[in-house]
Amino acid sequence: MDNYEASKKIVGGHARIYFIITIFVAIVVALLIATYFLGCLKNKPLVYPVKTDIFVKENLTVPKNIHFESPRPPLTLEEISIFEKEIRGQLPDDYKQFLSLHNGGICDPEQGLPWAGDIHKVLSFLPLLPANEYSGIRNSLFHLRELNPVKIDGFLPIAITDSECQICIAYRGSNAGKVFFTAYKYKIADNDDMIPIDVTMVPLADSFTDFLDHLVEIPNPYCRIEELGKHGTADDLAQYLAEGNSIEAMGKHDMTILSRAIAFDNSDMIQACIEHGASLSGSIVTAVENEHVHLIEMLVKAGADINERDEWGNAPLYYVGGTALPGDEGKQNRAMQSVLIKLGAIE
Repeated sequence: MDNYEASKKIVGGHARIYFIITIFVAIVVALLIATYFLGCLKNKPLVYPVKTDIFVKENLTVPKNIHFESPRPPLTLEEISIFEKEIRGQLPDDYKQFLSLHNGGICDPEQGLPWAGDIHKVLSFLPLLPANEYSGIRNSLFHLRELNPVKIDGFLPIAITDSECQICIAYRGSNAGKVFFTAYKYKIADNDDMIPIDVTMVPLADSFTDFLDHLVEIPNPYCRIEELGKHGTADDLAQYLAEGNSIEAMGKHDMTILSRAIAFDNSDMIQACIEHGASLSGSIVTAVENEHVHLIEMLVKAGADINERDEWGNAPLYYVGGTALPGDEGKQNRAMQSVLIKLGAIE
């Protein structure tokens, strides 16, 4: 009996030790699993798994210089401050510095964003002025707010990609200064069009500077139409047409020689195109959007319609920026408006 009781105590002691060890191992495993999932949740993107730490840097630096075709006049600090009051927020310092150098435009050469295993073309940076520009920041912000005003609150669209998604920067809250990518949810319409019905902001970069630093230059393929519009002469155009090419042929960005000549302010090529019978459709709007007021009268005299409406039903006068703005921007806009009205423009 004594041996039985002794054996029973030994077995019971071993069982308690095994139980304690089992509980200890279970706790350790649970802690490891919890740590893993908390780490995943901390770095988890809002839509689908993408590494979001590839842009992290320790210090902000001066944003790198990006070249634009037909660059717009840079913004003044006063103009930026007026916009900050409008949105009731403060733009990040590095983005404000960028605006003081560039007021948006089409990147030339094109810029690519390495992200999610692919290169996404950043087609253009959205302009802040003129205030009513269709491709501007305010209009893009308006359409984003229509989709989801709660999710877009505190975010500002600053650039657009080749997939027609926006790059946004946060200007208030815990995400202030960070850059995000818009991920859309779509529905299919009766005509098979994809219509966005919701938007989610996906983390992209810790700052505007980080975002710029990771853009890569995409070499531009040679485009003869682009070169003719930008640098060509009357003799160059004559040679081009003698080869059997059309004056209305489209090149980069689906633009003709005339439209590119207007964008690049190549007056000799503009005159040569006019003499060769180029279509003047859209030429006034192109001159207004590129702020080449001195070309408008030349185009009207050649037969351009000062009140021609575009696909959205807007006449050239609609695209003139704010005339009440202070400084050179307002002065230039008032001069543009005056020339258009003098030539018979109406909205």
